[in-house]
Amino acid sequence: ALTLGWGDIGYNVVVDKYGGRWEGRKGTLNSAPGTMVVGGHARPRNTHTMGISVLGDYTQTDWTTGRTLVPSAAVLRAISDVSAWKFAVSGVNPRSTSPLKVPTWSESPINSSLQPGTPLPRISGHRDVSSTACPGSIYNYFGQIRSDTADAYDSFFVEAIEPAPKPSPVPTPTPTPTEPA
Repeated sequence: ALTLGWGDIGYNVVVDKYGGRWEGRKGTLNSAPGTMVVGGHARPRNTHTMGISVLGDYTQTDWTTGRTLVPSAAVLRAISDVSAWKFAVSGVNPRSTSPLKVPTWSESPINSSLQPGTPLPRISGHRDVSSTACPGSIYNYFGQIRSDTADAYDSFFVEAIEPAPKPSPVPTPTPTPTEPA
């Protein structure tokens, strides 16, 4: 960041292994609804996207167990929550496809499971647009992340339009009959 004069990292939001969420690119959290500070996370597909970086290397194997490192439930929940929040304030349905397309091999050699030239899902990985192993084993959880994001997105709107409970009627006092004097 300092050598290239960026002043911050390219990702809009950073998630730690405990699910903590941090602003990466300055201005991301207070950007106006429907807008996003342009990140530097997946050139040339940074505009109209939000980059979320998870701290750690999920391409490595744990030398003690021989298993590939996997994200915690807290990491997956944080990714879904942050994504749902930004989709909701931007008015973008996470179930829709992006106007951006998976690059063809001539544009960029990619390591994607997606077909080149097809629209990108709203939640996609760095490897879907560039020659990289990023996001490592997190890529295997994208189905769950997309589903959890869509559920969280829906809950924003259910809570917003659900009518408030009606107040209980206040009983009207019944006049007491007066006795003749």
